[in-house]
Amino acid sequence: MLEHLYIQNFILIDQLELDFPVGFSAITGETGAGKSIFLDALSLLQGQKASSSMVSKDKAIIEGSFSLEGNSPVSSFLKENGFDVEDSFTVTREILSSGKSTARVNRRIVPLSFLHTLLENQLDIHGQKDSAYLLQKMNHIYLLDKYGHFYHQKEEIKEAYENYKKVLEEKENFLNTQLKEEELDFYQFQLHELEEAHLKKGEEEELKDLEKQVKEAKKSAQDYLSLFAYYDAEVSDSLYQTIKMTDRLKGVEENLTKIHEAYENLVDGLESIRDQLNPDFLNEDEINQVEERLFLIQRLKRKYGPRLEDVIHYQQDLSKKLVHYGEQEFYLKKINEKITIFFEIYSKKAQELSKKRQLAAKSLEKEVLQQLKDLELPAAQFKVLFRSIEGNLSGIDDVEFFVSMNKGEKLAPLTKVASGGELSRFMLALKVIFTKLQGIQTIVFDEIDTGISGHVATAIGEKMALLAKDCQVFSVTHLAQVASLANHQFLVSKSVDHTHTQTKVHLLSQEERASELAYLFSGNRSEKAIEAAKELLEHV
Repeated sequence: MLEHLYIQNFILIDQLELDFPVGFSAITGETGAGKSIFLDALSLLQGQKASSSMVSKDKAIIEGSFSLEGNSPVSSFLKENGFDVEDSFTVTREILSSGKSTARVNRRIVPLSFLHTLLENQLDIHGQKDSAYLLQKMNHIYLLDKYGHFYHQKEEIKEAYENYKKVLEEKENFLNTQLKEEELDFYQFQLHELEEAHLKKGEEEELKDLEKQVKEAKKSAQDYLSLFAYYDAEVSDSLYQTIKMTDRLKGVEENLTKIHEAYENLVDGLESIRDQLNPDFLNEDEINQVEERLFLIQRLKRKYGPRLEDVIHYQQDLSKKLVHYGEQEFYLKKINEKITIFFEIYSKKAQELSKKRQLAAKSLEKEVLQQLKDLELPAAQFKVLFRSIEGNLSGIDDVEFFVSMNKGEKLAPLTKVASGGELSRFMLALKVIFTKLQGIQTIVFDEIDTGISGHVATAIGEKMALLAKDCQVFSVTHLAQVASLANHQFLVSKSVDHTHTQTKVHLLSQEERASELAYLFSGNRSEKAIEAAKELLEHV
């Protein structure tokens, strides 16, 4: 609940500090005194956008302190976001004169969306143009389930639906990875081509190394062959003639044998090297095989992958697909059987929940109609209408609240029929039922009793007092009947001097309440009116 509110330099409020009690509090005051400022401040704490027009000086501050219950959704939300949770938390908005604003929770800066999520189930501000959770169709099934306490059934539905969707995805993934009949021949041809190639990991590098060695050997052989060509053309005959001339020399007979041996060794050695460098020694067939193998690998890489490893991986995948193709029909049959089983489980649970929802809807309808009668709307009708849907995490029901406010009117969606004071009373009836279920701690009603008087006003006040047994209730009101039923009453007043207008708020004592109530229902503060007001307060 809202325990404390501090406001500074905000519109007509210079500085205001209020402590709020539990129960039902009425907020009264003259028209134009500034009662709406209180609501504007709370709306900013909820994350509403700020504007520079709200700032009376350099910076406006709105700070609210809220108490916490130990296991509330708000406590869980704060813990999930790294806050140390105690028995309360503080929300602060600072707005500069430029319009720029800062939001904080326990002095830590947070985005406005964080405030909205934090306080959406903590603080509910309701007026005649309310568009809060009760009017949103998407919340109606959630509210009905809250009313029927179907938490465990919804968890079972969610689990069954997720299991069903998972097996559907399994089938889809399987079909996406399987070969279609028209693709079979094409992929069989590809696999045959790859299998015929007998590719091996690392083979390309080995072949390239061998090719490099062959090229180097060819170059070396060519150098030697050039040497022998020069020897044959320029050296061989000259060397032979030199030996012949040596034979005719006198005085060297004892060395001729050695010279001839050296000559013959040289010629035989060179011829032996010449024989080894014969082209047949380089084995051109093997060289051609290496080059052809490399060409094949390059061609397969262009078709099936940028690297040899990719080609081999593609071949392995393709082989698995073709192996599984023969088992595809059997596996698909098994998946379809699983789909049928999981769908039947989901359908059974969804139908059971749907029946329970319809029973709960009948009970809710009776309870709402009773509340509407208490609020002087005896001709109003309320129905929870169901429409079957294919199914989702919430089941097979689409739920919407329908209403007719006057006798003879057809039922229509809530937001299209009810308006003004009728809508306010209808929303009050719903909130009496749903507020406790939602766990809402603080509700603010903004003049929902406008245009109402007499016993209808009393009925509204009584409902607010009833609602205050489960949560903190504030009502901005002009009606003495409503204010008299409150546990506490705050007066909003405006003071004007020569240069400045200021709004003030203070908690009234019992004597002050009697005077203010007298003025509300009679327009004066006569002794007779005050005595009547005191009597009214005594009977509350």
